[in-house]
Formats: sequence, C-alpha cells, structure tokens
Amino acid sequence: MFYYLSKIIWFGLQPSSLIFFSLLIGLVLVFLNRRGGRLLLFVGLLGILVFGFSPVPRWMMEQLERQSITTTSQGQKQPVGTILLGGFVDTVTSTASGQLMTTDSADRLLTAQLILTEFPNQPLIITGGSNPLVGGLGEAELVGAFLQKLSLKRADIYLENEARNTAQNATKTLSLIESKMPSLASGPWRLVTSAFHMKRSQAIFKKAGMDVVPFPTDFRSEALAGSSVRGYRSFALGLKDTDIVVKEHIGYFVYWLTGRL
Repeated sequence: MFYYLSKIIWFGLQPSSLIFFSLLIGLVLVFLNRRGGRLLLFVGLLGILVFGFSPVPRWMMEQLERQSITTTSQGQKQPVGTILLGGFVDTVTSTASGQLMTTDSADRLLTAQLILTEFPNQPLIITGGSNPLVGGLGEAELVGAFLQKLSLKRADIYLENEARNTAQNATKTLSLIESKMPSLASGPWRLVTSAFHMKRSQAIFKKAGMDVVPFPTDFRSEALAGSSVRGYRSFALGLKDTDIVVKEHIGYFVYWLTGRL
C-alpha cells in the first residue's frame, strides 16, 4: 500500500508536474477570462526558467551529492562484501527485448563490475525487484543474467529480486545475508548507489540493522570539483534534476516520519 500511495502522491507533488499544472490551469483561466490565470502562467514560466534552464537545479544536486562525499570520507572500515542497489534498469524494455536496458544511472552497474574485479573474493548482492504496476522481470534477475553473459557466473553473486523500494532493499538484503552468509551479517558492507541517493540509503540500511560503508557513484554535478555556474541546454534536463533532488528530500522526511530511518 505504501508503495502505490507514494507513487500517486509523488506524481502530483513533483516540481515538473506542479509547473505543468500551473501552466495548464493558468491557460484555461485566461481562455475563460477568469482571475488568476495570468499569475499562474507567470509562475509556470518562471518555474521553467529557474528550475529548467538556470544553474539552480545543479546547485541543489551539488549540495545533495556533497553530503555523500562527506559521509564517504568518514567510513574507514574494510567491507566484507558489496550491496548494489537497483534503480538503473528499465525492466519493461529489458523484459520485452531480452537484453539489459539501463537508465542514466547505469554507473551503479559499472562501479559494481569494477569492485568485482578489485575484490574477487568478496560476495556481491544485487537487490531490486520489478515494478508491480507494469510487471516484467526483476532488476536483480536481469542484472544477474547479464553478468553471466560476461562470464561472471559466480557462486558468491546473490540476487534479491523482490524489493520495490529502498526500505525493502535493506530488510530483504539483511534477511538474505542472515540466511546465506550469517557469518558476514555484522558487516560492514559496501553500499553502491547514486550519490544523490546515498544519504537516504545509508540511513535506511542503518535503521534496518546493517553496517554499511557508502560507495557513491553516478554523480550528476560538479560536486567533486566545486560549484558550477552551468545552466541546462534543455529545460527537461533541469526539471529532471529538480525532481530527483526534491524527491530525495521528501523521501527522507517521509521515511523519517514513518520510522523507516
């Protein structure tokens, strides 16, 4: 229930939707010669300018990603294995095509492959299920099949193919470790996910009782090099980054409110 409710509420609250509704309602009110139409049009156009073309979304993303960098510098423990969070596979097109179709978060998979090369004796857990709204194969299942094609068929690659959100990633991963690798349950485990998602992910895994060392990847800004004054060549790209940042902040608050972190 929480999964479906969060998807419905987020669709209406995400900044790109609010800007669209502002423009649409404003246009209708202007057409009907009603009050407030021009104001809503102005607000919508200003939203596109600020959160679509200007550097503001990039600055917001930088602040979020810098938190993952600070957190990483504090982790000095030697991990016993790696946990790769899903969120980088288009399960619908992957199921339909029979090939692994990734999203723009594919750096997560590339990072995990490099870790496998550097630490060949450590286990890897891939956690992520399918989207229940559209069905199809789960992320972990699809990635596992892909790694097998790369001749990386190993007994110490474990697939958690049921989790639908980060809270389930944490609880189901812990259950898998306790059942398959009880001696490693106390960790610490290397946690691989996008830099913008690391703060919330680490807090959720800690709440679930896991000791994780953050290993952020998929950086979207110049957080590693300093602030940027670059805008966006397309307002769709700026709105996308805005949606990502706002979703993380709202997600953190909601998970805190519901006791998930």
